[in-house]
Amino acid sequence: MTGKSNRFYQAPGALVAAFYILLTAWTVVSILFLGGKALRSELSDTLQWVMIAAVFGFTWYFSLGLFYRISLAPDGSLYFKGARRGLTVHPREIEIVEGPYLPIGFVRFKSRKERLYLICQVRDADLQEILKRIGEINPEVRFKTK
Repeated sequence: MTGKSNRFYQAPGALVAAFYILLTAWTVVSILFLGGKALRSELSDTLQWVMIAAVFGFTWYFSLGLFYRISLAPDGSLYFKGARRGLTVHPREIEIVEGPYLPIGFVRFKSRKERLYLICQVRDADLQEILKRIGEINPEVRFKTK
């Protein structure tokens, strides 16, 4: 890897699609189950429906905040891209990088400001190179697995 080129990793489209398809299926099944239960019982209380809607809203808000692409710029900064937003972070701001147990899942980057989750295939060579460069730029970052 040359110092002047960008390095990036993007999660396979099938992996990202599978995650959101499963999330959509869970949402639909849950709504159908809760809707059927509401018709048969006293679950139709407004406060309960507001709480259920809040849980689904928070779940989707968080899920759309997951990142599926990370790139390392020549100046060392990291750019995370997701469905809801993009974010630039310098590796010196990252305190912990935590990988999943399985070869696919989420890598968690804990920065001083927030936690960033990258959906990925952990054994991808480009991702491994980016993680290696994060460690070189910020020797104080801790790498751990769950």
